[in-house]
Amino acid sequence: MQDVIVNAHVVDSRNIGDIASSPVRYFDFDKPVRTLDLRALDPNFPEPKSGFGGSITLDEIRATASQTRYHLIVGGGGLLFKSFAGSFNALQQLRPLFSGKWIAWGVGQQTYANPSKTTQGDVLQQLKTSKANFNYGRYLEGFDLVGIRDVGFDYPWLPCASCMDPAFDQPVEIKHEVVVFSHRKFQIKLGRLPSMSHDTQNLTEVINFLGSGETVITSSYHGAYWATLLGKRVIAFPFSTKFLTLSHSPQLYPVQSWNYSKFKFRPFKKTFLNKINLGFRYGDYYTCATKGWQDLISQADQYPEALQEHRQASQVFFEQSLSLLN
Repeated sequence: MQDVIVNAHVVDSRNIGDIASSPVRYFDFDKPVRTLDLRALDPNFPEPKSGFGGSITLDEIRATASQTRYHLIVGGGGLLFKSFAGSFNALQQLRPLFSGKWIAWGVGQQTYANPSKTTQGDVLQQLKTSKANFNYGRYLEGFDLVGIRDVGFDYPWLPCASCMDPAFDQPVEIKHEVVVFSHRKFQIKLGRLPSMSHDTQNLTEVINFLGSGETVITSSYHGAYWATLLGKRVIAFPFSTKFLTLSHSPQLYPVQSWNYSKFKFRPFKKTFLNKINLGFRYGDYYTCATKGWQDLISQADQYPEALQEHRQASQVFFEQSLSLLN
C-alpha cells in the first residue's frame, strides 16, 4: 500500500500568510505529498469563483483510498476559526479515508472583535476574554500529533512554518525609520510612510519591505510575526485574538474601533461578518484611529533570538512527525 501525505490548508488564497504557512514548502517528508483545499471538505462551504485549489480532490481520495494510506497534515495558519469549523467536523466523518496519521501543524485560533459588543476602548479586553475561552478541542479531536502557534494553552507550541523560509537569511538594508504593513481588509493610514499590504504572493518581497524599516507598524498577524523574526520593533493594531497569541508579543496599539468604509449598495443584513464578506467583494476595508502610535515605539521590544528559537522548535516537530509517519 502506497503512503501519501495530504496537506489540507487554504489553497489559492491571496493572503501571503496562508500561502507561506504550509510546512510542505520547507520540509521533505520522504513521501509523495498532495495538497487539498481545506474548505472543500465542508459540503456547505460556498465554492470560490476560482474553484477549490490543490493537487488532489476529495473524490480522488475516495477513489484510491483502498490502495493508498493517506496521512493528513492540517496546517498552517489561523485555521481554528468558525468559518472552517464545518471542514474540521467533516474530517471526523472522513476518518476511514485518511487512515494514516493525523498531524496539526502550527494551526492557531482567531476570533474577531465584535463591534456590536464593544464599548469605547475595550477592544483588547474583549479579545483577551475570547482568547482565554477558545475551545481548541472542537477542532483538534482525533489528531495524533498537535502543535499550535498559540502560547499559553494545553497544547505544544509550534510556530508558523514560514520561519524556515530562506528569505530570512538574506541581509536587508534599513532605509526607513518606520514602515507600515497592513492587512488588506484592516488598513492603517499613516500619511506618507512607506506602506504595503499583505495582498501579495511574494514572501521575499514582503521580507525585504519589512526589513527596510527600523520599526514596523502592522495590522497583519504575519506582518507582526515576520517583523519580529527580523528583529524589528513591532507595533500591531489587533482585530482578532491571533495577535494576542504570539510567543514574542508585539506592542499592541489600543484600538478603540475599526470603522468600516462605506459603499453605496447594501442589499444584505449589515452584520459584522457580512460586512467583511461584502468588503472582499467590493474592495472596501476597515480603518481605525492612530493617534499616539509614535509614543509606543520606545515601549516595543526586540527579540534578536526569535528566528533561531522558532526554527529550532520547527525542526524538533518535523523530526517528531517523521517518527510518527514512519
